[in-house]
Amino acid sequence: MKKYLFIIPILSIIFALEACAEPFQGGIEKQEFIKSNRIVDSATNQPISNAEIFIPQSNFRTTTDGNGYFTLRADMDGDMIISVQKDGYRPFTTTFLKDTNSPLKLSLVKEKPADISIECEMCHLGDDTYSSNSANSAEFKIKSIGPFYTKNFQIPKGIKDKDCYIVIGSIIGVDTELARKMGQNHANSYATPPEVFFNGVKISEIQLNGDNQKIKIPNNLIRENTENEVTIRTGHNVLKSDRFDYDDIEFMNLSFQAE
Repeated sequence: MKKYLFIIPILSIIFALEACAEPFQGGIEKQEFIKSNRIVDSATNQPISNAEIFIPQSNFRTTTDGNGYFTLRADMDGDMIISVQKDGYRPFTTTFLKDTNSPLKLSLVKEKPADISIECEMCHLGDDTYSSNSANSAEFKIKSIGPFYTKNFQIPKGIKDKDCYIVIGSIIGVDTELARKMGQNHANSYATPPEVFFNGVKISEIQLNGDNQKIKIPNNLIRENTENEVTIRTGHNVLKSDRFDYDDIEFMNLSFQAE
């Protein structure tokens, strides 16, 4: 069953809106004067041309024109993850809700020297067995790679004293007890939360579906000028059954950021 996502507050990427706008669910605002979807620079409000827009659930791709405008297919009327990529900017991901009828105006933040894109593609974790009542299960389109994802990446020198984060652009399918209480799913049971590990140490649990979740990395775990490892491991059903049941989740745009 499709459910709205609980949107985590966005610190580094914002939605910029024209005047006379009124807020509505999802962190996007509705207003009457934007005639088409548009992407702009968050600092200058200038349009961004040739930004790549990708919707993995439908394998739809397009780019912005010279004035930053782009068009979505008319049949895209359900909840979906929208990913935006542009050289020189931090990757951006948001969950577009089915009741969002007004065009979008999205603001991208320029990347910083220490920003590292770890994974841009959609990843599905679990065992490909899930209920239609699971959070956003109707949007699952790809096969599972297993119960965990892991990737090595190198962090340059001079970063260890900064505030460093693992950022998950969007995550759906999380069926924790808290997610159920928040109305994100109607599953009969609940799962343990997905876990995030950095260099073998657990640094966070993900309790809710949402966009741009920032996870602080303890500075003592960071290895400068050498390989570091990030792992995301999905949860499992807490009810006893005749088999071990992993919680199926999908995430997109995993990155490292230093502030």
